[in-house]
Amino acid sequence: MDENHEVEISDEDYLDRTEAASRAGAPGGPEQSLWDSDDALSSLKMERTVQGDETPTDQTKRMLEEAGPMAAASIIHVALHSANDNTRLSAARYIVDFNREAGVGEGIYWESLVADVIGNAELLANRPG
Repeated sequence: MDENHEVEISDEDYLDRTEAASRAGAPGGPEQSLWDSDDALSSLKMERTVQGDETPTDQTKRMLEEAGPMAAASIIHVALHSANDNTRLSAARYIVDFNREAGVGEGIYWESLVADVIGNAELLANRPG
C-alpha cells in the first residue's frame, strides 16, 4: 500500500474480480468495465469495409435491428430481477407501454389488469422502509 492507503491491483486481478462480479450479477461486469472505444471504432470501420455499399443509415438500422432482441431481453431481465423496486417498476412500465402501443392484449381486461399491477407496484415501490 502507498501512503494514501490505496491498494494497487494488477490487470489480471482486475479481470478476475470483474469476471467474478459479473457472474454474481453485480453491475460493472467485464462488458461494462472493459469497454474500449478505440476497439469499437476499429470494429465499425472493419464492418463498413466488409459491407461495402451499405450507407451509414442502413448500417445503423441493421445494427439496431440486430441488437433489438438482446436489448429487449435486458429490459425484461431488469423488470424481473432488479434489486431496486423503482428500477423494476420503470422497466415493467416500459414493457407494458410498448405492448399497449403495439396493440398487444387490447381490451378491457388487459387495461384493468395493467392498472391494478401498476397501482400495486407503485404502492410497494413507494412504501416506507
